Amino acid sequence: MSESTLSRRHFLLSSLVGLGAAATGVAGVRPSGDFADFPSLEDAINEAWRLVEEEGVCRVIVRGSAIVSVERGRGIGPLMRLLDAQPQMLADATVVDSVVGRAAAAVAVKGGVAKVLARTASEGARDILAAGNVPLEAKVVVPHIMNRDLTGVCPIEAATGGFRSPDAIIAAARQTLDALRKGAKEATA
Repeated sequence: MSESTLSRRHFLLSSLVGLGAAATGVAGVRPSGDFADFPSLEDAINEAWRLVEEEGVCRVIVRGSAIVSVERGRGIGPLMRLLDAQPQMLADATVVDSVVGRAAAAVAVKGGVAKVLARTASEGARDILAAGNVPLEAKVVVPHIMNRDLTGVCPIEAATGGFRSPDAIIAAARQTLDALRKGAKEATA
């Protein structure tokens, strides 16, 4: 077995603490109906990591031993829409994510997520999750999340930097997303 496989297995095995009952409901780009219930939580998390690492999926939500949501998009928007439309999907779930910034951490706390597993997380996300008693396991923790072209701090991360409460962070993220969408529409008009 390769060193990376052993590291991944150790990371995944350490992720098995305190998760809730079997999944109900369907959300995301690829609904859970496309996946069988896995024999164990470990198997579901292994598949979630495979999707993130090998298929370029942004975020996978696991409840019990089932994958209940798979997002292929980028950014915080899909996770915030899930919090608004189907908050029960987040309750007691494990979120496996490629990048977790302050806003994603706030949504996880607000949604009652049991654990967050991330390829990359910001220090601010780590602090928000810790304050909300949501365990984080990240392969890399960085000072802040960068924007998509890597020229500066992510605008959502920057806009939420002065806030500590999940509600305030989510409100600031929504306001920034609205402004970014408005700016994009005006640029294409």
